[in-house]
Amino acid sequence: MLEKERSEKFLNDLILAGKIFEVSIENAPIPIMIHAEDGTVLHISKTWTRLTNYDKEDIPTIYDWIEKAYGQKKEEVQGFISALYALKETLHDGEFKVTTKDGRMLLWDFHSMHIGDLPDGRAIVMSTATDITKRNQMVQQLKESEQRFKILHNASFGGITVHDKGLILECNQGLSDITGYSIDELVGMDGLLLIAPDYRAFVMDKITSGYEKAYEAYGIRKNQEIYPLKLEAKNMPYKGKQVRAVEFRDITELKLLEQERTNNEKKLLHMKNLLSYIVEHNNNGVAVHDRDLHYIYVSKRYLEQYNIQEDVIGKHHYDVFPDLPQKWRDVHQRALIGEGSHAEKDSYEREDGSIVWTRWECRPWFESDGTIGGIIVYTEVITKQVQIIGRP
Repeated sequence: MLEKERSEKFLNDLILAGKIFEVSIENAPIPIMIHAEDGTVLHISKTWTRLTNYDKEDIPTIYDWIEKAYGQKKEEVQGFISALYALKETLHDGEFKVTTKDGRMLLWDFHSMHIGDLPDGRAIVMSTATDITKRNQMVQQLKESEQRFKILHNASFGGITVHDKGLILECNQGLSDITGYSIDELVGMDGLLLIAPDYRAFVMDKITSGYEKAYEAYGIRKNQEIYPLKLEAKNMPYKGKQVRAVEFRDITELKLLEQERTNNEKKLLHMKNLLSYIVEHNNNGVAVHDRDLHYIYVSKRYLEQYNIQEDVIGKHHYDVFPDLPQKWRDVHQRALIGEGSHAEKDSYEREDGSIVWTRWECRPWFESDGTIGGIIVYTEVITKQVQIIGRP
């Protein structure tokens, strides 16, 4: 009787242990699969299902899992898994990409071990996985970030330095090229020595105030050459403390171009004023119009001949002469397509009924690229002369 009780207790303990094992597997915080040598999936953890969306009904055998999770690499993985049932010790299977039920790609790091045999002799293997997808993404992002920093650091169009209150901690080749100092000379140097003496207090004020916008100063090279400089800094954490990353940009060429542009603008303005002066004081009636027939230049003689008192610059020709006959409007349109016209004696009737006789010429003028920019009208009022010699 005592022996029977012992046997029943042992059996109950064994059943309880089995249930505890099943519950432990089912609720494990990591993906776990228990599978038999013939491929039967005996248990999978809830974590496995939560991460992949596959439950035991979706993958009743290890081969169903291989087919669904590994795609084109299924044959390679199947051969690997078949060897697991002969394991004598824990094996680090390695990292594998697995495809979830909803098509996501995960990266899992697998370990497998032989945990016993079924009564029918089939070996049982437990495979556990660590989901390293996010960790791998972070590592990859870190590598990409480091690579981008390296590219920017070494291939920047300007010089880059990281400094702590002026003391240079790191710099790139660009800063060496700009300043004439070697990288070894620059690291550990007081960065203010790279600034022209008259601007050091100004730059130091930017440093101490944490200023982060671009500004201009003057730098000094190793050979004592002073040059225009554009600086832009960002405050950043570096090895446990706040430092500043600064870009040095040599703007010598930019300043030369700006000076050249300023000189050209002055020359252009001078030429414009000179042309205006020449036209204005021409003894003949001259008017220069743009393509839209707005006045650009006009001579005093032109204004006097037509008794115009107002400032016509910028105004439309036909607003100044609303009674201009159609024949002359046609002349303007032909000039705008490149055809010049002239007349030794021509007339038109004004709004007040008076007849004005003129001698005129109309020609196009051209832009620097060869396109027509507008028209020039040369005109002389000859009404008195015509009246003296009589009408034709």
